[in-house]
Amino acid sequence: MTKSERSNYTSLDFVAWDDTKSLVLTPKFQRRGVWTDAARSLLIDTLIQGMPVPPIYLRVRQSEDKKRIIREVVDGQQRVASILKFVRDEFKLSKSLNKDWAGNRFSELSPEHQDQIRQYSFNCEIFQAVSDKDILDVFTRLNSYSIPLNKQELRNGRFFGYFKQSAYDLAHDYLEFWRKNGIFGERSIARMLEVEFTSELSLTDCKTRRSQLTTSMKNTMNISVNKGELRRGSVRRLMRLRKLWAMT
Repeated sequence: MTKSERSNYTSLDFVAWDDTKSLVLTPKFQRRGVWTDAARSLLIDTLIQGMPVPPIYLRVRQSEDKKRIIREVVDGQQRVASILKFVRDEFKLSKSLNKDWAGNRFSELSPEHQDQIRQYSFNCEIFQAVSDKDILDVFTRLNSYSIPLNKQELRNGRFFGYFKQSAYDLAHDYLEFWRKNGIFGERSIARMLEVEFTSELSLTDCKTRRSQLTTSMKNTMNISVNKGELRRGSVRRLMRLRKLWAMT
């Protein structure tokens, strides 16, 4: 099989291809899962902030009438679909993003933020003239290398909201503390175990055990900012006490 070629395409490219019916989002080898608006919002927030996203894999072929170039999304369907839906005003950004653009549709964003989305450059791997059999093999391999997700990683993909963001912010604020005191090593941090720990600390006032954390996260997905700040403050006070204890 011919090696893939690397290229870069913008959101505008994907919109133009879709408008001319030369983009296929759901070929037979793609998964049919659908992201929630909260997950889509997180992607758009990532684009506005200019942060990296995983590469998109495309297969390029001719249309059946040999008059057009067709691009099939081998991997990255939900990312591309989310961009298309947002630029067409089909959903609002989640208010839980806690950013100036939270709660807005694309048409309600500032011209600067609209351009950041339109002009965002995606790294793409392009397969030219590759058979169905080979592309199926590629898709299978892309989805075979991942390590099984732990409970916190599963929660990360399922829940979106202020509580989750607060847990992340707290975990990152004390990153050096975890490392210096040997509480969490690099592998544990990569698997989000320090986020799980700060989530548990945030819920200690509810006497929540780890086995109940998923249920509690579901119940607090729409927690108010004020209540979230109170819990965040409680964890910060607890961490300051732990730091003082470690120094004695």
